[in-house]
Amino acid sequence: MKHANRKGICRNFESVVSNSTRYIYSLSYRLTGSLDEAKDLMQDTFLKAFRKWDTAKNDDNPIPWLRKICVNSFIDNRRKTSTKLKMKGVDFPSEEHVIASPALSPEEEALFDEETQTIRSQCLTIMTTSLNLYQRISFVLIDIFGLGIRDVARLINKSYAATKSLLYRAREKMNKFFGSRCGLVSLDNICRCQSWITISHDVQEKRDLLKTILAQPNSSPIDEIEIKKRMVVLFRTLPYLNPSDGVVEDISKIKK
Repeated sequence: MKHANRKGICRNFESVVSNSTRYIYSLSYRLTGSLDEAKDLMQDTFLKAFRKWDTAKNDDNPIPWLRKICVNSFIDNRRKTSTKLKMKGVDFPSEEHVIASPALSPEEEALFDEETQTIRSQCLTIMTTSLNLYQRISFVLIDIFGLGIRDVARLINKSYAATKSLLYRAREKMNKFFGSRCGLVSLDNICRCQSWITISHDVQEKRDLLKTILAQPNSSPIDEIEIKKRMVVLFRTLPYLNPSDGVVEDISKIKK
């Protein structure tokens, strides 16, 4: 009987993995800013989930439970390694692993073509690595994945006011940076997403270009409210990542 029950758990868990892999992989990448770390974090999340699967409270919608495991694992990993979140270089996912964001408005569709969506996704993710640990978690969950402040406060065990402050500081930093440099925020800015397409796919060259952009003086500032509006659109429409078949196969082996 126990053996049969275990098979049932495995089949149920396999279905959950199939339906939530893309979400957890995307969340892992937004948190870590690294494809390798994202893969490890996602696998760690599903491994812990499988071990505790009989304690899951909602089989119909396991995403909140998996999300909490993922975020807690990310925090634990950072604390164990005493690694500060900072920009280490450029880690670009291949375009085949990115899918378009759902339900873009006509204005958004006009603003972002497929290539631009891919490049802005990579660039914006890299820049969020400059935020500290809890600023980044709050920013990613609220401004990219659309969670409420109260939900995030409960998830990271902080007060509503503290979480709101974390989000405010993260937004200020992102708005200040992109408002004066990003071509999608203002046409007066130097950088253009399409410019990333024209350079070599060599990572070192991308890193050198990024350093050049960072060293450039600020362009003429645009209205602060307008910056915030455009930044909301930029981050809220970041595409999910679609993990490679190899990654999915590795996860499927967890239950075996």
